[in-house]
Amino acid sequence: MSPKERYRQLCKKGQHTEIPVFLLPFWLDAVAENWDVCLYEEHNKILAVLPYCWKGIFFSKRIYLPDLSFYQSPIIFDLEEIDANKKQAIIHHLFTQLPLTIRSYFKFIPNLYSIDISVEGYKKDDYYTYIIEKHQATKPMSQHHQRYIQKGINQGYSIAESEHIEKSYALIKSTFDRQYSTVKINLTEFKSLVNTLKQEQKGKVIDCIDRNNNILGSILLVSDEKTSYYLMSGYNESFKNSGAIPFLLHHHIQECAKKKIDFNFCGSTRESIANFFEGFGANKVPVAIWKKQII
Repeated sequence: MSPKERYRQLCKKGQHTEIPVFLLPFWLDAVAENWDVCLYEEHNKILAVLPYCWKGIFFSKRIYLPDLSFYQSPIIFDLEEIDANKKQAIIHHLFTQLPLTIRSYFKFIPNLYSIDISVEGYKKDDYYTYIIEKHQATKPMSQHHQRYIQKGINQGYSIAESEHIEKSYALIKSTFDRQYSTVKINLTEFKSLVNTLKQEQKGKVIDCIDRNNNILGSILLVSDEKTSYYLMSGYNESFKNSGAIPFLLHHHIQECAKKKIDFNFCGSTRESIANFFEGFGANKVPVAIWKKQII
């Protein structure tokens, strides 16, 4: 049985809830051109995994992070029970199994931030995400967000899982267009991904709707056993001051608190967006990006 088949079986058992949704086989099947996995085991027991996405052949082969994925990282099971030297040795063993590629890109989960793979020829870049942890003390929300949330309450906004995926996608795409950015997924792919998320019970699109049944904004969320992730959103330009996105996010953050899971805003390098995330009481968390280039 191949490492990939063994990894599929491991994930089907559902024993390792520490595996982020972006590293689960169903997600990799949906977003990656190709993917495989390296395994570390002792006494026929898998102790760590390194799923990775790749594309190209021969001299163009490279390990890449799909546009919709936030992490591409090793996962060590029972991490807290393993000392630092052992962790480093496990990571080294996983990375020596990777195929030869012209470029490689990994984005580690936060609790592996201290791991160093420079000896493998990688260079580190720092990135930051913004997380509201399930056990963190409540922080005051920004006045900006509070105003929009109160506006939504006063105007009778409702929130529901989207029944009009085409309209939700249109709001997301038009918002990206206004920001001179490109949404990295077309409508067909978006609908397919949302259907897969529903089947796997790992995500959804939620809409903010006013009393006249106008869709004011939409958000794509994905989740695993421990965290919910904010992937993308869009608002209705005809109601651009509705505050739909803060209203939706606040609602979902409250849902996460009830479920006792973390909420991850999935980071940004733009200060204005970082401030927007921190306005909900999120903590700034460092994430290590590791890159390697041969030519």
